[in-house]
Amino acid sequence: RGRAIPDRMEAHSPRPYPINVYTLWRRKMARIHLQLSWLIIIALSGCAAKVPFTHEMRTEYSLTHEQLQQLQYYVSAKLVLQREMQEGEVSVTPSHRIRIFQGKRIDEIVITAKTPGICETVRSHFLRISFEEGGSMDFGCRSANGTSGNYAIYGSNWGSARGGNVSYVSYRGVTYKTSNSGVHLLINIEQLKEFEKSSRRLPGRRLRE
Repeated sequence: RGRAIPDRMEAHSPRPYPINVYTLWRRKMARIHLQLSWLIIIALSGCAAKVPFTHEMRTEYSLTHEQLQQLQYYVSAKLVLQREMQEGEVSVTPSHRIRIFQGKRIDEIVITAKTPGICETVRSHFLRISFEEGGSMDFGCRSANGTSGNYAIYGSNWGSARGGNVSYVSYRGVTYKTSNSGVHLLINIEQLKEFEKSSRRLPGRRLRE
């Protein structure tokens, strides 16, 4: 008797929870971290943009032999080189593998897509690219005049009666065959932009009047 009856609405109204400053700080930092992660991914994607290396590009940027050897090259797609091993031949390098096909031993070299390579030799219409120590192969223009198009795998007898769509490529002094005719070189476009920035046009000088 004498106790006040609490109001029904007041009795069931939720009590406010205290603000947890640490929880709010963690949520804010998580959002910032997510935004930074997306910015880094976008930036890396832009820097890693790879484009086919063409003879037109080489001419447009007036790339010197030294600059061509400073570029990082990549192979555009999987490249497979094969040859039939001779009777009694047993040794191949660790980067090769031996397959048995129709009773024949096949020495096979596989270069996966986007494998990086460096330029060892520069010629007017082709580059000699190395993907492993001691081994290199040629990539160049296969157009009629050799002055246009992608720098594709350089071989002989493309589309000839000898092998259909098979080309014969020299590697480590041995002849291999491949049917990957569309494989060509890629480069990072940002490297070319750096060459462009480093070049400087001189204004010239005039005699004083």
